[in-house]
Amino acid sequence: MKSKRLATNEMRYAGWIPLLLITLRTVAIRKRSRLAATRWSLECLTIVSGPVGFTTDLSKIQGLLSFLSKLSCVGHTTHTMWNALLVLPLLGLCAVKASLPEELFNSQFRSRLGSVLSKHQSIADMTIHPMRRRPGSRHVFSYKLLVGDHRTGKQTFVELVGKRDTTQAAGKGAKEFEAMRLLWGAGFGQDNRFRIPQPLHHFEDLQLIIQEKARGTKLRTFLGDGSDTSFSHNRMAGLWLTKLHNMKVARSRICEYENEKASLRTFVEALRADQPQLECVLQDYATTIEQRFHSFRGADATHVHGDFHPDHIYVGNGFITVIDFERFCIGDPARDLGSFIAHMRSTAYSLGKSVQTVNQEIIVFLESYFNCTPQAERAAIRLRIAPFVVLSSIEALYYVASVLKVSNPTRIAMYAQCLLESELLPINADAPPSRAQTVSA
Repeated sequence: MKSKRLATNEMRYAGWIPLLLITLRTVAIRKRSRLAATRWSLECLTIVSGPVGFTTDLSKIQGLLSFLSKLSCVGHTTHTMWNALLVLPLLGLCAVKASLPEELFNSQFRSRLGSVLSKHQSIADMTIHPMRRRPGSRHVFSYKLLVGDHRTGKQTFVELVGKRDTTQAAGKGAKEFEAMRLLWGAGFGQDNRFRIPQPLHHFEDLQLIIQEKARGTKLRTFLGDGSDTSFSHNRMAGLWLTKLHNMKVARSRICEYENEKASLRTFVEALRADQPQLECVLQDYATTIEQRFHSFRGADATHVHGDFHPDHIYVGNGFITVIDFERFCIGDPARDLGSFIAHMRSTAYSLGKSVQTVNQEIIVFLESYFNCTPQAERAAIRLRIAPFVVLSSIEALYYVASVLKVSNPTRIAMYAQCLLESELLPINADAPPSRAQTVSA
């Protein structure tokens, strides 16, 4: 007859055995799941990695989706969470990499890009990353190169920017590359204070231009600070623009405004459909702007950036670099001034910065510009700025409401407010700089 202690132990073991079996089974399931997930994770890593860090091979994505489906049937929360943390981000990476054209990073292109460098240099490694772009704009990529020097054996990192035309923007790359070459040869490369990124190469068959990455920090970072630094940067922006507008044009030309009128009509027509409550205001502004453009007679055309605003201006300690010349043309210099003012104000609203402070920064910019502009031209340019401020404000509203299709009434109201406050009080172009002056809202 069993002792009382033995009977008690048997009962205790009898309770442990089922628990032990369940535990062993769970451990086995976990192990199988981890091994399967690891195999697929490693396989996915081979998809998204490579000599340049990106690939367009999607042959394994369907299998990965099937694997995720199987794991979801395991029914264990730990594995599901682990899988979501590890595998799903890999799937996201696959999706990002899939959008990159292979011809922009394969071995053949790597060799061609290497030929752009000095004859003493070669590419040891290269990665490519897509940069954020606006809808309808060109594809922009960041190339990070590990470059080796055959003479010294040293390796350095070089970052370049590639811009590729889309179907809707065919030919823009070639036009921008030629504009940058013109500016580089005119002193915007040799000048250590007023610069543009160096244009390196135009791959015509790929419709791709390669250029240096801009040095410095975006001007918008300092916008609305009202500090000595922000005023200094805006003063430098005015000087950079003066240098551009003072460049000699190949042949004398008089400003024409047909392109501006056509763009204005496009913006207003689209906004009528998307924001009908603004139709009357937009029509009044459009009529006034066209009348003002029609009244401008005999204005000398200059080289114009075409899209001059805080996101295209990089600043540093004693230097300024301006980017994006796809709208570069011969036209009215007041266009760049109006674009800068409108975008400074709309950016101030979007960032929640003081518009009054930003107006002071605009004044510093304008005074800096006009102080280096021939005196005979100052008054005429100053009087032509206002319609370009309004035109740029309407374009900003058009982009948000009709291109991005933003329906948030608060954001639409913000851009509409910028439009309503876009009248510019003409400043005295001959007055000495004064930080206390403000632009009328």
